[in-house]
Amino acid sequence: MSFSLGILLGCLAGYLALLGLVAIASDRGWLTRRWSENPLIYTLALSIYFSAWAFMGSLALAYQFQAGFLTLYVGVVLLFVAAPVLVRPVLRIAQSYQLGSLADMMAFRFRSRSAGTWVALALTLTALPLLALQIRILSDSVQFLLPGTPVLHIAAAFGAVAVILTMLLSDRQRTPTQRHHSLVMVLALDGAWKLAVMLGLGGFVVWQLFAGPADLWNWQLQEAERYLRYNPRLALAPGLTMVIMFVLAPIVFPHMFHILVREHPDRSEPRWLQWGLPVYAALFALPVLPILWGGIRLNFPTAAELFVLSIPTFMSFPELTLALFVAVASAALTTTVVTALALASMWVNHGVLPYFPPRRESADIYRWLLWMRRGIVAALLALSVLVALLLHDQQSLTQLGLVTFASALQFIPGLIGLLYWPGASRRGFVGGLIGGMGSWLLLMGLPLLLAPGLLPFPLPATIAVLGDEWFTSSLLALLINLSLFVGLSIRYPPSRRELAAASACSQNAPLSPSRRALRAHNAREFVQQLARPLGQVTAEREVDRALNELGYTSAEYRPFALRRLRDRLEVNLSGLMGPSVAQALVERYLAVDSNEIDPATEDLYLVENRLEGLHTQLTGMARELDQLRRFHRDTLMRLPIGVFSLAADGEILLWNRVMEQLVGLTAEQVLGTRLNALPPAWHELLSQFVNDQQTDAATLPLDTDEGRRWLSLHRSAPDAHASAQSSVESAAVVVLVDDQTQTKLLEDELIHNERLAAIGSLSAGVAHEIGNPITGIDSLAQELKYISQDKDVQDVAVQIREQTQRVTTIVQSLVSYAHAGQSKRQGDHSPHALHEIVQDAVNLLQLSKDKKPVVLLNTVPPELIVLCDPQRLGQVFINLLTNARDASKPRDEILIAALADAHRIHIEVVDRGTGIPDAVKDRILEPFFTTKEVGKGTGLGLALASNIIEEHFGSLEFESPAFRLEGRGTRVIITLPRYSSDTESAE
Repeated sequence: MSFSLGILLGCLAGYLALLGLVAIASDRGWLTRRWSENPLIYTLALSIYFSAWAFMGSLALAYQFQAGFLTLYVGVVLLFVAAPVLVRPVLRIAQSYQLGSLADMMAFRFRSRSAGTWVALALTLTALPLLALQIRILSDSVQFLLPGTPVLHIAAAFGAVAVILTMLLSDRQRTPTQRHHSLVMVLALDGAWKLAVMLGLGGFVVWQLFAGPADLWNWQLQEAERYLRYNPRLALAPGLTMVIMFVLAPIVFPHMFHILVREHPDRSEPRWLQWGLPVYAALFALPVLPILWGGIRLNFPTAAELFVLSIPTFMSFPELTLALFVAVASAALTTTVVTALALASMWVNHGVLPYFPPRRESADIYRWLLWMRRGIVAALLALSVLVALLLHDQQSLTQLGLVTFASALQFIPGLIGLLYWPGASRRGFVGGLIGGMGSWLLLMGLPLLLAPGLLPFPLPATIAVLGDEWFTSSLLALLINLSLFVGLSIRYPPSRRELAAASACSQNAPLSPSRRALRAHNAREFVQQLARPLGQVTAEREVDRALNELGYTSAEYRPFALRRLRDRLEVNLSGLMGPSVAQALVERYLAVDSNEIDPATEDLYLVENRLEGLHTQLTGMARELDQLRRFHRDTLMRLPIGVFSLAADGEILLWNRVMEQLVGLTAEQVLGTRLNALPPAWHELLSQFVNDQQTDAATLPLDTDEGRRWLSLHRSAPDAHASAQSSVESAAVVVLVDDQTQTKLLEDELIHNERLAAIGSLSAGVAHEIGNPITGIDSLAQELKYISQDKDVQDVAVQIREQTQRVTTIVQSLVSYAHAGQSKRQGDHSPHALHEIVQDAVNLLQLSKDKKPVVLLNTVPPELIVLCDPQRLGQVFINLLTNARDASKPRDEILIAALADAHRIHIEVVDRGTGIPDAVKDRILEPFFTTKEVGKGTGLGLALASNIIEEHFGSLEFESPAFRLEGRGTRVIITLPRYSSDTESAE
């Protein structure tokens, strides 16, 4: 059975067109993002790990190492089943700091531009044989189906198609951090197709070539002895080494890292990541041995890796052959395209931008990055085709695959330093990587070039022998790498920046743990500074993006918030331009204040945030300490007294709930700022107290819009020795704030009551002493009226008697008011004329000559009688008339009127004053609430009046404005039971 070139190209083109339709549907929203973020879709996209080598290379491994082929699948199963050890930490770091490649992660961890460049070079050396392997497998497949087809034509066509597909894919990604939802959908469909075809071929072999699973097993038992004679089992040490190689491959290889990290859904179920790809790997491995045994049974002269095509071809099943060819070709293409895309972004970040940055006048840096990636993609794919042509037919697929995967071992030290060893240094990592990769090239790479005669000189015998022993060469290169890594890290320990980055990687800590002041004082200045290297448009876009992610506004000025904004900008720029360039830009254009002394302590607020993010992961003693920290923090936050603390430079480190209520600013608004961010009155008061070194306690007044408040302040400074020994920043000043306003008002009221009590004690004696002379004067005036018939003398006598009567009334009113508050029981109330009670209150208010002159009109009918305590009821009218006078203008009239029915008396006190604001109408009867200035009102008068009226079985209501057309005035309506002799008789 033969195939034509048109049929092969047509099938492959049709399949690629189908993938293109899926990509278009995803881009245009026909397939929503819920599809690409679905755990099953993402798991199928991760199947890019099973490239074309998984189809043919696994058969070659099974033929050479028997069950050793399972190391390819066991490695990926172990990696994802044990995801918390390696996969999840890498994902956390990459997502937290927007690191899109292993080179980004190493440059970030070791805070080194050169580290990223060396990793990019090492990964390129690793990827070239991998890409050559894909081209080799595709060319072998085409030559098997179309004998005589030139390898050059196949490789050139493959490279051209890969370049076109990569360009189309990069056009959909304007920024490196943007997710390819269409790419995920395409890879998922391709992964499902690969698995279906592989399982289909396995089922075809079991039930068509064999008579079923039982026949397959019996044949294997009979042929096992002959088969094992020529193909011994894989030894334990090489087997474990291969497992480790395949465990590291998904983390190290650029195409797998790209899908695993950059395309990882934001909300992904961990169990799918942990078990999804292992299940896929188990299903993919299931038909490998049946296919191998089927090819051996047919005694094909072809290599074992071609069994996937030779079996259906020999069995005259062209549809299955074409399906397998399409699956192999698409697997090679997707691996090549994603690898080229990942390497291009990596080289832009670590090979171009750090050394050849774009011109500042560049209008669109995103477009500049796009074109740079395009050029690098074309160069990488051309180099891959060249390597494939050089190595074609010179090495077996097994040997070429093992050399490729063995390079992953050289990244073990870097991953250890990234995740688990903060003591690893930049020099140790770079030195170890250069030594390890150099050994790998010398021992495994150069022998690949020896066979085609590409080397002008012969290799030493030792190297030639080691080149054939991949296991020994791999371990030797790894040993050299580890020795240099550990030795140089100990000899040249990490810098402080490297330690900070190590802490960020291991604990998700902030990039800038020290509390440093920045030169920029607000977010707008960030734009101005970044506009110099990035351009105005890009700077505004990146700063706005960072502000939105943090929930800040462009007016942000808090020092702590600016530090967080700086860190976030570095993270975002890392995703755009790589961590090395981002770090250089931030350090140069968003620099810290050079005039500030470098602090040796960490930012307490950042430490708190870090612990909050990790408290669910703490165990043992760390968990107990965290619980103790939470208890103490909660105690401080819930104290019924205001507490705040300041750092040495004046930043606010603690702000509890009572302070939030007192000042009206939440902890989120205040933490990280200084006292000058508080309202002016609070800033002046607290700054005065904090800066006063002479006293640690004071009671100071605070004038606010709501009136005067009295605050009791206490200050305590921590032990200087304890602060010096701590690596975490301690508070320089701790201040307690207690609101003493109500206590102060109660003290004033108590003093006032004591004065009234003194007046009450003296009132009887005063009345007696004044009453005797007044009685004498009244008698003399009466006698003068009768002894003289002169009209003028008689008029004078009448006036004298009127004045004496006025003095008597005033004295009686004074005595009555002094006795107010000595409440009788309601059962002891007696009938009194309401007019007289009101008039006593009017007379008392007229004694205050320094008060506002108003006209008090008492129009209460004299015949209205109430059952009451006249002193306490008089106090009600005194309070109401005092409030009315204070709200009125000079010479305004205040009317006291009353209406009655058979059972109730309705008394109105009406003024034309300012009225009661709507905002406080519901609070005027609350104790201590007043709208008057501090010292001019206690807020107790109306509350007491309401209680007195209730004691008399009445009610108190307010109507404001009383005069609606004028919009002013207040009407107070008092309702009391009316007393009559009939009521008393009935009782």
